[in-house]
Amino acid sequence: MRLKIVFLFLLTSFSVFANERVLKKFYGTKHFYNFTQNKNGIIYVGSNEGVFKISNSSLVKVNKKPGYVSFERNEMIISGNGQFEKHYKYKDLLPAAYGEYWQQSVETDNFIYIICRGSLFIFKILEYKTYMKGLSIRSFSKNSVGSYNGIYCYNKKIELPTYTSGKILEVDSTFYICYDGLALYRPNNKSIIYTQELTGETKIGKFSIGFSRDIRQLKDKRFLLSTTKGLYVLDEKLESAKQIMESKDNVAPIIVDVFEEDYTNTVTFTIDKQLYRYGFRNRELIKLTNLFDTAQDGLKNLENPNTEYLILTENSIIKYDYNKKEKEVIDGLYGAYSLIALENNNVLIISLNGAYFLNLITQEVTHIFDGIEFNKRAVFKSKDTIKLGTINGFMTFSNKDLEKIVKEILVEVKEKENSSLIKIVLGILTLTTIIVIIIFFRKKRIYVIKKNNVTLIEIEKFIKENLNQVTIQSITEHFNISNKLLYTIVMPYKPGKLITQFRLDKVSELRLKGESIERIAMFTGFSVSYLRKIKY
Repeated sequence: MRLKIVFLFLLTSFSVFANERVLKKFYGTKHFYNFTQNKNGIIYVGSNEGVFKISNSSLVKVNKKPGYVSFERNEMIISGNGQFEKHYKYKDLLPAAYGEYWQQSVETDNFIYIICRGSLFIFKILEYKTYMKGLSIRSFSKNSVGSYNGIYCYNKKIELPTYTSGKILEVDSTFYICYDGLALYRPNNKSIIYTQELTGETKIGKFSIGFSRDIRQLKDKRFLLSTTKGLYVLDEKLESAKQIMESKDNVAPIIVDVFEEDYTNTVTFTIDKQLYRYGFRNRELIKLTNLFDTAQDGLKNLENPNTEYLILTENSIIKYDYNKKEKEVIDGLYGAYSLIALENNNVLIISLNGAYFLNLITQEVTHIFDGIEFNKRAVFKSKDTIKLGTINGFMTFSNKDLEKIVKEILVEVKEKENSSLIKIVLGILTLTTIIVIIIFFRKKRIYVIKKNNVTLIEIEKFIKENLNQVTIQSITEHFNISNKLLYTIVMPYKPGKLITQFRLDKVSELRLKGESIERIAMFTGFSVSYLRKIKY
C-alpha cells in the first residue's frame, strides 16, 4: 500500500544549545522601510510598493501607498520618513553579503523578521535544539552519548573505547558499549574491554563472536548480544557466550522484543530476512514469518504489544500480527534506519534524508527535517524527550514539539491545497492539459531541469574538490537542485554512498603514498578512529 507523503523542505543551519532558526522566506524584489505593530500586536511593514500585513511567513497587501508605516491612536499613518531602532544582533544569521549592515527586526514566538539593505528576511524558529555540533552521533542511553569521535557518560568523555558504532546499554550507572568490540564502563574506573585485538571483534572467553551492535540485559542478569555473527546469550560476568542462532550474511540480528513475564521468557528477532522467536526456558526456536528484505530495526506495537510487531526495512514497514499470522506492508519510505514507537498509533522513523512521522491507522506519513542525514540506531526516547543523532550533532525535542512540527507542515500543505483548488476552478482546462503532460513525462521518467543542467560528472567533480566537508545538503545548495533531482542524476548510485566511495578511494591513494593517518583524516573528512578500523 503506497503512503501519502508530505514533504517540507528546510534550509538547515545547526546552532549549539539553541533552537534552530531557518530561513523561511526572502523578499528581495521590493524595498522595505520599517516594521510597526498595532495595539493588537499585528505586524505591518512599509515598502516602496505599499504596506503589507505579515501573517507568519506571508505578506498581505493592505495599502497601495508607498512609505514608512506607523500607528497613532490605532490609525495607520504612511509617510516619507520614519524612526526605528538599528542594530547588528543578527549579523551571524544573515548571509555574508548582509552581515556588515545594520538591521531592524521584530520577533515573535515562532518567527524572526529582519529588514537589512531594504530586503526582508523571515526566519522560522524551530521546535528542536541541537547539541554537540561537529560530532557524528551514533547512540544514546539515559546518561550517555556515543559518537565516532568519543563516548560521553555523565557529560564526561571516557578514555576507552574511543568510538561507538552500536548501542549503549545503561544499567545502574554501568554502561555496556557496543563499538565493534564490547566495553564495560563504570564512572571513576577504567573501561573493561572485550575485544580481539587483531580483528576488532568482540571476544568473550576464548572466542571471537563478531562485531557487536546491540545488547540487552535479561531479568536473570544474563545478557542478550547481537553481533555480525549472530545472536548470543552471555553470562552475568561476560565470561561465556552461547549462540542462539548464526547470521549467515554477516548482518547483525535485530532484537525486536524481549518478553519476560511469569513462565514465559522469549526473544523475538530478525535474522537473514526471517522473523524468529526463541524461548529461553525450553530453548525452542520458532520461525514466525519470511521478510522480503533485510530488517533495519523492529519493535512491538505499543497499541498491540502482545501480538503485533513493526519491522522496518529500508523502504517500508511490515506490521506482523503473531496471533493472526497476518502481514501488512506499508511502503513509501526511503533509506530508513531506525524507529521509535509513539502514542496513538504513531511512529517516528529516521533515515538517510530526514525523518518520517507515520500514523499506522491512516497510513499517512509526514516527511520532516528534510536534508538532515541521521545515523542508524541513533534514537532515544524517555517519558517526554526524544533525541535523534545526526552526522553533525544531535537534536532533542518533546512529544508536544513533535506534534507542533507535524501540525505546522500539515497546515502549510492544506493552505497550498486550498490555493491550488481556486486555481483549478479558474483554469480547469489549462491545468488538465498540464497534468496530462506531467503524468506522461513522469511515466517516461523524463526530468526537465529549467535552470540547472547538472550532470553526474559535475557532481562528482564537486565531491572530489570538497571531499573533506561535502554533504548531500551542500551538493543540493551548490547546484540549486532538490534532493529528489540529485538522486535522479546519480542513479543507480546514492549520493551518500558516492561520497563515501570517493573518500575511501582517497584513503587508498594516500595510504599508498605513505601519508600519516592524521593527514588522511584531514583530506577525507573521516575521523582518525574510523580510519584505524577500516582496511582500505
